[in-house]
Formats: sequence, structure tokens, C-alpha cells
Amino acid sequence: MRHYDGAIWREIPCGDAPETISWNPRDGVVLHFRDGGTRVHTNGLFEVRTGPTNAVPLPFLDRRAAVSLPPGELAQTPLAARAVHTHFADASGNLWFWLRQESRACLLRLDDLRLTAGADPLDTQPDCLKIVASATPTPGALHYAYRLDGAEAWQPLPAPRGAPARLRFPQSGVHTCEVAAVVYGVRLPRTVSFTHTVRVTPPDTRLLVRQDEMPLLVTETGWRPPVEAIPTAFAKRSVCQVVWREADSDNPWRPLQADGRFPLHLLATNGLYHLDFAAREERIQIDPSPVRLAFRLALDDEGLLLL
Repeated sequence: MRHYDGAIWREIPCGDAPETISWNPRDGVVLHFRDGGTRVHTNGLFEVRTGPTNAVPLPFLDRRAAVSLPPGELAQTPLAARAVHTHFADASGNLWFWLRQESRACLLRLDDLRLTAGADPLDTQPDCLKIVASATPTPGALHYAYRLDGAEAWQPLPAPRGAPARLRFPQSGVHTCEVAAVVYGVRLPRTVSFTHTVRVTPPDTRLLVRQDEMPLLVTETGWRPPVEAIPTAFAKRSVCQVVWREADSDNPWRPLQADGRFPLHLLATNGLYHLDFAAREERIQIDPSPVRLAFRLALDDEGLLLL
């Protein structure tokens, strides 16, 4: 076992060549040996654990785990040109690299990393924040990720051409933004959060038929729904599109095809359908008042075969 602190390598005695490594919330990082024994990382050393551990196999580590690294990612470290099977962050924020071919694990100490993130509203864009994030000390391959309002999925924090990142919000209200550091593709557990009140002007959705004309009869495979997306500004017309989902559902919104046609193959069979359509701008801001369209799909046998 070796530990890399950014300048030197240090040996950590582990008793023998480990066969694999695992992590679990109770025990932390655990080395497994061919004779069935285990050692748990405690206070900088691997100590023998006589009882069973709650070991989690590497493929099932939490979602901070990363299975592979891009070529050259570790070029400026002592792990350059060495095969890293997997790597992950422990609860303290240290990075562990498992070199399976060498039966060796390496530790990058990041438990003293201090993360800061600040936000400034933009007067010309009330639905947008400028975010400046930094970490000290600065490890290699450092990036940032964020999530809004406790969402399960984390998103990369965009910073085009080295400029401060700009974060757009999906709707008006008080939002909580959480920022995390990402090192060598692994999101570290320590985060910083802030709240911000946002005023968003959503795009508009226009139905191009009267309600008394529904349900519409659809007999062609190239059907285009009579719905129009109205952007918040003329300059936004290229980033405003119509999206759809099943009526009264919480399913994700889906876009129409690039030419504006509806993907009828997702319906698969003739019948009566009720769908909601909404305008979506910048791939994030959706009209909170979608329009509902009822139509009867009545394709002939040839049309059904083309779906």
C-alpha cells in the first residue's frame, strides 16, 4: 500500500499483497487477502479485522466510483502508465486507486481539501447565476459538479473557455444549489451549498387547432403535431423546441424528431391517445402550462409496418 500526498510516496505496511479492495460506510476501506483475512484502514494504517466486515464489492461502490480513466489522465503522477482498474473516494474525501495487476492500492490524500463556491446574479439574465468555484490545495484534473434542490443526479458545472460557470434555473422560486469537487472523474463527498431566489420567464406553448376539432385523426406516419413553441425572445428561437409526454404523467419530457414529426413508433399501435405538449427553452426551462392534444391514430397496415 502506498500513499501519494502530491510530492512523495510513503509505504503503509499491510502484511501481504492484497487480492482486492472494497469500501463500506461502517468500516471504510478494507483490504482482502487470499487467505480470507481482512485489514481495515484506521488512522493511516491497515489493522487486522477479526470479525466480519460489511464489504462492498468494487463494482457496487457508490456512484462516486469510476471504473476507468482516460488515457494520460494520470500522466503527471506516480501512477503514469500504470493500469488503474478502478478508483473511488472514501468518506473523508481521499482518492483510492486499485492496481489489480500489481495487487496494489494507492491513496491520494485529499481529506484537507477546502472547497468554496460563490454565486453572483446577472442583471441581464434573472434566470441565471455566475458561479465561481475553487479548491485548495488544487489537485490535478480538477472539475466541479452541481445539483439543484437535492436532485439525485449531479451535472457537470459548465465553464466555457475558462470563464466563470453560468447556471440556468428551470423555474421561478427559491432554489438550493450544491457544488462538489470532481478529481480524476470522482466526485468528492464534501460539498458546499447556497440558496438563491430566481425569477424565470418561461417560453409559451400555442395550440394551432381548436378544442372542438379534437380528437384529431392521424392517418400518416409523417404526422406533425399542430403545436408551436414560442420563445421568450427572438434570439432564443433556435434553442426553443416542442416536447411531449403522456397526459397526467410524471414521465420525462421527450423532444419531437428534428424535422418536427412525432415519433409514432413509440406508440406502436392504433388507438386514442392523450398527450401533453410544452415549449422547452435551453433544454431546461419548460412552459408550466402545457397544452393537451387528443388524437386517434388510424394507420393502415402498411403504415403500421413502417413504424
